[in-house]
Amino acid sequence: MRFILSSLLIMLSGSFLHVQNLEITARVVDADTRKPIKNVNVVIMGTPKGAVSNVLGFFKLSLSNKERKIVLSHLSYETEVITVPDA
Repeated sequence: MRFILSSLLIMLSGSFLHVQNLEITARVVDADTRKPIKNVNVVIMGTPKGAVSNVLGFFKLSLSNKERKIVLSHLSYETEVITVPDA
């Protein structure tokens, strides 16, 4: 069964590290089953910076003020670009 990454729920909670950066902690879950998805590659678009979701689906990233798009990819899902809202 193939799931589509675009149907995933991304829950973001952000807090400012300082004026220039935003630290986000998010959880990647399947939209149909609501089960966490581990080993999702999360990369800040246009940079080599990124993270991988853990067994519970969580990841943490620090974004600069200009970095607001993240790319999520997994072998079993379609790649998706998400715009991170301002906190």
